[in-house]
Order: sequence, then C-alpha cells, then structure tokens
Amino acid sequence: MNQRTSVFPSDLFRLPLVQGGGLKGMLLRQATPWVEKWIGLEEMRLRYGQLTGEGDFFGQVLDHLGVELELSPQDLEKIPLTGPLVILANHPFGALEGMALQQILRRRREDVKLLANKFLGLVPDTAQSCFFVNPYGGKEASRENLASLKASMAWVKEGGALGIFPSGEVAQMDLLRGELAEAPWQANLARLIRKTGARVLLVHFQGQNSLLFQWAGHLNSKLKTALLPRELLNKFNLSLKARIGTVIEPSKLARYEEDGALMDYLRQRCLLLGHLETGKGKVGAGPRSEVPLAPPQSPEDLAAEVAALPPGAKLTEKAPLEVYLAEASAIPKLLAEIGRLREASFRQAKEGTGKARDLDLFDEYYQHLFLWDTEAKQIAGAYRLGPAEEIFRRFRKKGFYLHSLFKLQTPFLQQVRPGLELGRSFVAPEYQKSFAPLMMLWKGIGAYVAKYPQTRYLFGPVSISADYRPLSRSLMIQYLKTRCFDEPLSRWVKPRHPAKMGLGTEEKALLSKVGDLDELGELVLELEAGRLSVPILLKQYLKLGGKILGFNLDPDFSDVADALLVVDLCHTPDKVLEKYMGKEEALGFRAYWQAQAQASEQEALRDSPFGFLSC
Repeated sequence: MNQRTSVFPSDLFRLPLVQGGGLKGMLLRQATPWVEKWIGLEEMRLRYGQLTGEGDFFGQVLDHLGVELELSPQDLEKIPLTGPLVILANHPFGALEGMALQQILRRRREDVKLLANKFLGLVPDTAQSCFFVNPYGGKEASRENLASLKASMAWVKEGGALGIFPSGEVAQMDLLRGELAEAPWQANLARLIRKTGARVLLVHFQGQNSLLFQWAGHLNSKLKTALLPRELLNKFNLSLKARIGTVIEPSKLARYEEDGALMDYLRQRCLLLGHLETGKGKVGAGPRSEVPLAPPQSPEDLAAEVAALPPGAKLTEKAPLEVYLAEASAIPKLLAEIGRLREASFRQAKEGTGKARDLDLFDEYYQHLFLWDTEAKQIAGAYRLGPAEEIFRRFRKKGFYLHSLFKLQTPFLQQVRPGLELGRSFVAPEYQKSFAPLMMLWKGIGAYVAKYPQTRYLFGPVSISADYRPLSRSLMIQYLKTRCFDEPLSRWVKPRHPAKMGLGTEEKALLSKVGDLDELGELVLELEAGRLSVPILLKQYLKLGGKILGFNLDPDFSDVADALLVVDLCHTPDKVLEKYMGKEEALGFRAYWQAQAQASEQEALRDSPFGFLSC
C-alpha cells in the first residue's frame, strides 16, 4: 500500500504557533509538542500520512481504524435509492459517525453529501463530500453558513441526499441523570426540510466518548473540542452499531407548524431508535415452561356436534365460514378443540398458559362464539362471551373472569350489566394470513347484539403481549392512559397486578407529540423492527369508541399486560356499527335504545312533582 504523497497544509493537525517573547511564550512553545501528543494531533499527522491517495477518504479512515459498521440488511434497505432525502443523526462521538454515515448511505446511493464542521474542511480530501458550516458565530460565520445552506438546499432540491447532525455539538453525559444527553436540534434546519420537500430518514449511532471527554466537557467547552482527535483515535477496532428508522414523508411533518416543535419531534424519534440496543428495547420474555399441545379432535366428531346445534345457533355466514353461538354443554368436543387452538394461537404470540389446552372453570358457563370452516371441517377462531346480567344474577361479581384480573366494584357492574364480557379471542394459526376470519368473528358479535339489542356494552381485557419490547408496551400503555381513559368509571376497578410504565423524559415528550393511534403504531412498528404494531383488537375496539379503565399484568398468562376496555355501543359511530351489524340491524339497535331512553324520561317525569311543567 502506497503512502499518501499529496501535499496538505503544513499546519494540518497542529496547534497554532505561539507568538510573542518572554518566559510565557517560551514555555508555551516548549509545551506545544507535548499538548499535541496528548490530545492526539501528533498521531493524527502520522496516520494521515499512512493513508493512500486513492479511493474514498472516509472509507479509508474507517478501514485504517478497524471500525466495523453493524447494520442489518433490513435497515439498509430503508434508505431510498433516489429522490430528495435529508438524513438526520445523533452525534455521540465527533468525526467518526460522520464518516460512518457517509459510508452507510453510499451503500445505497452515490449522490450523498454531509453538512459538516468547517474544520473538517481543513483536510483536503473532504471537500467533495461535504458542505461546511462555521458553528462558532460572528459575521463571517453567518456569511459562510448562508452560502453553505443555500448550496446544500439546492443539492437536495435536485434530488440529492444530505446527511446532517442537527445538534451541532457532540453529546455529553448528563451527570444528574447518569445518561448521555443529545443536545437540542437546531430549529433552523426545519426550514431546509420544508423548502426542499425532502423525505426524512433518521439514523441512530450507539455509543459514547470516554469518561475523560465527558468530564472535560463540563469543565470547558474548548477543552472538550480539543480532545476530539484523541477520541477518534481511541475507537480502534470499534463495532459501531447503527439503526435506521422508517422514512418519514413530508405529509407526516406538515402538522408541526413551528420549527422547534418539528426538530424536537425528529430528535426524540431518533433517540427512540437507540433503545433497540438497551434494556428498554430488548424483546420481552416468552411464555413459561410448556407441555405439548393436546392432540386435535376428529374432524368428523366436530362436524357432528356442529350439525346437532339448533338452527338459531348460526349467527352469520360467508362461505366457507360460518359463525355459531353455543353453550359449553352442547359442544364438549368443539370446546376441547377451542381450548387446544387457543393455546396454540397464544403461544405463537408468546402468550398462553403453558398447558395442553387453554380451558378453565369460566368456560363451563360462558357462551362460546366460534368460526367453523365447512370445507376443512375445523375451527378457524373463537370468542368467549359472558352475558353480564346472567352472570351477575347467578354468581355475583366473582363469576366474571374479569374479576380475576381486576377487583370489580358494584357500581362498575351496575353500569355495564346490560352488556357482554368478551375474552379469550383467537384466530387459528393457519387462518391468520387473511383478515376475513377476524372480520367474520366481529360480524358474529354484531349479529349477537342485533339478536339481543339489550346488549349495550362490550367489555373485557385486551392483551398486550410480553413479546413486545418493554418500551413499546410502556408507550402504548401511557398513550392509552392519557388519550383514551375513562377516569370516572375507572374508580370502580382496580388491577390486581398493576402494570407499571418505565418512560423517561424524552419518551414522554415524544409521546405528547404523537397525533393519533396510527402514528403510535408507526413508532411501535419501528421499535419492534417491523415485527409488531399496536394490537389489532385494541385498535378495532377503540374505533368502536372504546375507553380504557386500567392495566393489569397477568402472571398466569405469560405476563401479558391486560388493558380493561369498555365500549358503549350507543356512542359507536353509525358507519362502524353498520359495518359489523348491517344497516337494518344497526337501525334496530338504535331504535331499541332510543325507546329505552324515552321510557326512562317518561318514568322520571311521572316520579317528579314538577312533571306537569315539562313539555
């Protein structure tokens, strides 16, 4: 390998020459070589001379340092191949992540430049790769920066990719919180993003500089800057982990009208990527020890039980799927198969009891709504239904499965007794590729409500699996608690094992900027690396107008977090109600409850001594 033969400035990687005479000047001049050695400039000169003059300069430096980039193929594919793109990254080290960012981006496209500190421009090899800014203030800096920003904006408008470290300074340890603190991102960069109409890509680099650097930053900012060469040189043979987020379209950013708010949002989303490598972001544990699943029931035996059900048991159908409602005593073999498939489905989601079948005492007197495949002669999915009025009459509150998760007080049950407890829902694993089976189950519930219109409330636990990362679960729980909580009704229920949320300041700030459930789903999907988003049952119940009353951890069910949810169907939007019940049936349900309301008003008037005043 040839050494670099190109000429570079004689003062490159040198401290400024000390001028003046006297003892002070002499001592400073004598100390300069020692200072240059200590902060790494002497070694920088030596190593710069060892680089070849061929190929990409940043790539050569990383190779020379032995730095290995850790990036998943899935993350790399998130980088758009063409079109205006602004890449924003955190700034934990100094020069290292700038070189790494350029190398990562160039694996997918060639039209890449960085917006970098002007001192990097002292190295001649960087001129073609960067636009330079002066972060140190003054009139000259303003002129230089304006010219660079105009050039970089033109670059992006023409379809190029621009990498930026918006904090403008290297992250520093927050001594009080004991964690690395990324400085606020510069608000003026929001104008660049808006004016170029670029898509935004967030990149997070894991790691931090040495303890010496962290302490120096608290003593003197210039000392911190002086130590950057030393910090670069102590990164030999580093495995540098990077995470890339999902591309953010300009339309998603339009609702942030203030520049500061937009950059705060992007900064917090970037930092969220960092939790994928920390304890908060690790995937949760799976279920406890498991016994093998029970063997399946004979298709012929199952078909015989279905055929023996009375005609009224069939609630709805769409070939080849049919939805039935039955008591446990009428379907012993079907119920055994429901228990087996429940456990199989829940284990797939890292839930479940660990038993051969998921069945309990509640199954004996709850009703069972199940989805039957007439062609395959097998169960495709099921729900367990608990008519609240009947259960309360027979067993009082201890008869509710929900009472094993939440301590239910009488005022809550008085509120929801004209209702139906839902739970233990599943779609069999082989039917999960299509949305149709789940839709059929919901239409079956709609048919039930149409048949029994006194069913005003749907309530029950909706699980958030332990397969989610702890941070994902905490984000969802906090979002639901702040946006979808029914405070008055929640007073009458108490979780037996309260689910605690571990959110830091940055995560809470990000969550406050989340617009809706779909945006929350995007964050969860990003944290889960595309594996999981917000549970579909939770999303659908909230679309029905559902409210959250509390959260409980279920130790008997692989530590899932159960959200207690209540839906008042009288407040469900007409279009949503018609989707699951049918238009005529939805009108009939509305008419039933309007009649109930009128009857209640008339009864109240009769009981009032001032009833004659009412019109």
